[in-house]
Amino acid sequence: MISDKEIEGWNGNVILDGGTATGKTHIIIHKIATISMMEGKKILFVCNRDALKNQTTDEVEETFAFNVDVTTYQYIEQSIRNNIMTSNVFTTDYDWICLDEFHHVTEIYNRYTDLSFDWIYNHQSKKIYMSATATGIFNQFIEEGHVAEDNYYHIPKSYSYVDKFYLYNNKQDAKEIIQDKLHNTEDKIIFFSGSMDYALEIYNEFKKEALFFCSKHTKNTEAKKLYQEIGNPIHNKTFESRLLKGMGYKKFMMNKLGIGYGQVLNYESVKQEQKELNLVEYLEANLDRKFYKDEQKELKEIFKKEGLKSRTVGINTLNGNLQDRKLPYIIIPKRTNKIRWWEIENNFNWN
Repeated sequence: MISDKEIEGWNGNVILDGGTATGKTHIIIHKIATISMMEGKKILFVCNRDALKNQTTDEVEETFAFNVDVTTYQYIEQSIRNNIMTSNVFTTDYDWICLDEFHHVTEIYNRYTDLSFDWIYNHQSKKIYMSATATGIFNQFIEEGHVAEDNYYHIPKSYSYVDKFYLYNNKQDAKEIIQDKLHNTEDKIIFFSGSMDYALEIYNEFKKEALFFCSKHTKNTEAKKLYQEIGNPIHNKTFESRLLKGMGYKKFMMNKLGIGYGQVLNYESVKQEQKELNLVEYLEANLDRKFYKDEQKELKEIFKKEGLKSRTVGINTLNGNLQDRKLPYIIIPKRTNKIRWWEIENNFNWN
């Protein structure tokens, strides 16, 4: 528990490293917002998608935290790209910028996260970085002195609600697991897929007991049609179906538990989760993701388990030329003045 006195003593950037429902947002809206309001100061709360922005805005209004503005990383990125930075987000002198789901800056579904990262990193306001899956970049912040070690709060994570893991070898095994849970238990299922085609295949097989959910920006014609027919099942709270198919596949891959990036799901008895992903699909799903120091070790371990050397997917390059062409994706080392990372990109020379 972080006391009001401790919060009042914060004089620099802060990290809150904790999972969903560990109280990170509560601290901002119910404690820091109150302290800042008493001092006549404002807070900017940044979310990684509209659903979470709407939920946070509702909580801000319910608690009368009128000194809190809520926006998204994407809004910041789009404004910078269009060179239109005249809104309150860019002109207000904020006391704190609170960054929910900060792992967004490493994510794969938006190619412009470096814009929001640079703007946030260099902003004169104090920052509160929040995430359960950004340990790599958090450690980098500590190493370079961007955040003092005493201001790094590790909030214990509990996955006690996960009863069991299922490992399977092929797609038919996954279907049999789903079939068994639907017919022999009262459990509800959330299924995340690394392939849109396979997601649709599973949905069509179980459509009588399933809902389909994907990004509204999907390019897949069948998926787009289903989204238009069903809408957003989370937003509409239509949870009567036993199987909720999460098909916004690139958006979900970095969420270790597959529970929608910190958004509160009013969905009871969600106990089962399936993931279908081979090595190439993993690389595809993480296309354009930024891998920082700790994540690079994780990536190398994945290659090692597959009997591959890290150079197999092009980590080693010579003047930008690939040293090998064994897979359709390569890893390119990149950097800014402050941060170094790897990115998975298409290997257009692959054949």
